Amino acid sequence: MLLEPMTIRKYWVYYFFVVSLVVYVYAEVYSKRKNEITVRAVELQNGWGYDVLIGGNPYIHQKQIPGCEGNITFQSKEEALKVGNLVKQKILLKKGLPAVSMEELDSLQIKR
Repeated sequence: MLLEPMTIRKYWVYYFFVVSLVVYVYAEVYSKRKNEITVRAVELQNGWGYDVLIGGNPYIHQKQIPGCEGNITFQSKEEALKVGNLVKQKILLKKGLPAVSMEELDSLQIKR
């Protein structure tokens, strides 16, 4: 039994639509995952630091409290995550380098 030309054309339209939809959904999911920014605390020998990852790849590895002289680490995981999340917000706002000021550290109640 042979299919009529209109029936074949109709199936190709459906096939094209389904393939296009699958490609679109995959591209959307992949691009969001590729640009996803995450922060994780890193336990160090003498305290805590944080990593900022973009798309699962390391972007910033901060071993000490930014803006402080010497190698002063965060005293707790929570402190490291507070500052890491502040840096994440600055990256999301695209305000140049995500520098952290002493005033911001004070407002987050980071002990130095």
